[in-house]
Amino acid sequence: MRIGILLIFVVVLPLSVVAQPPTLGCGIFTVPPESEALVFGKDGGIKRKVRPGRHTCVPFFETVLIEKTIPERREDIESSRSIDGCKATVSVIWKISDLETYHIEGSETAAIAKIQDLIQETLGFPEAAMIDRETVSSHLQSAFRERNQEFEQVGVDYIRSFVRLENCAQE
Repeated sequence: MRIGILLIFVVVLPLSVVAQPPTLGCGIFTVPPESEALVFGKDGGIKRKVRPGRHTCVPFFETVLIEKTIPERREDIESSRSIDGCKATVSVIWKISDLETYHIEGSETAAIAKIQDLIQETLGFPEAAMIDRETVSSHLQSAFRERNQEFEQVGVDYIRSFVRLENCAQE
């Protein structure tokens, strides 16, 4: 009996303290600043969300996914249309607002798909080719704000966007 208890303290506990990749089994894990983590049960369902700090979970029965949520993310999308004879690239700055929703709804793929759809829809009208960069930027920002609820459904917040014009035709 004492040997069994000794084995637990000598072998099992040190293994559970060793830093492990975010999606493996765990014991004691640390969520770094600017991050959150989801703890999954053996069935794959989300059991809880944890904030930065030291936490525990049951090895072999729970796994952890750690995701940076604070830093802003940037997505650059080239428009299929030209504006003022220039190639337009739209940059959208966004961040994760709800890690559980973000994970359940398809994570970055779903967020980027929504961003791309909105940009193509906004720049798809015929007049877009004849207006200036500031007007297009203003149009995009209004469209993103109006449809903010769609972004909340995939767990992200729109922060800002801007348009860059490149390879302009010389007149």
